[in-house]
Amino acid sequence: ANVQGNYFSLVSGTLATGVFTAGTIVASTVDAGTTSFTAWSTNLQVNTRVLKMNSLALNFIGSAPVDALEKVKLFIDGVDSGVTGVASTIQGSNYVTFNFTAAPVTLTTGSHTLDVRVDVVKGSNRTVQFKLSNAADLSVTDAQFGMNVTATGVSSANTTAIQFTI
Repeated sequence: ANVQGNYFSLVSGTLATGVFTAGTIVASTVDAGTTSFTAWSTNLQVNTRVLKMNSLALNFIGSAPVDALEKVKLFIDGVDSGVTGVASTIQGSNYVTFNFTAAPVTLTTGSHTLDVRVDVVKGSNRTVQFKLSNAADLSVTDAQFGMNVTATGVSSANTTAIQFTI
């Protein structure tokens, strides 16, 4: 009788890519009471094939308390993604996370603008800055292969907003 062990198939292919490029500089001051203020903006170039965005976590830095901002929303190409950011503290750092795992956002090939818009509800002489600290803070998957993809171009120039003062 023939005996056969486990059989493993190896496949090679090219995964989709996501590359951050410099975004729009946000204003350096904003008044409390301002609505839909663009607090963070960057560009994400998607190459090869469609990506599915599962989540985005941004570091919230500055002297303003997290509750100085409300209705923290992610816009993709000027359209509200429908998800409000949730504030949390992870190892002593404040984060705002957008969770799309129930319905991942489709990012087609080409350039996409990602904006975070907020309502500024309080603060006086307080600073705020949003930053994508690590490539792992953006969870995207190659739609065809179902594999996670690590975005490149995560740098201060491409994924950190200019600090603004309330």
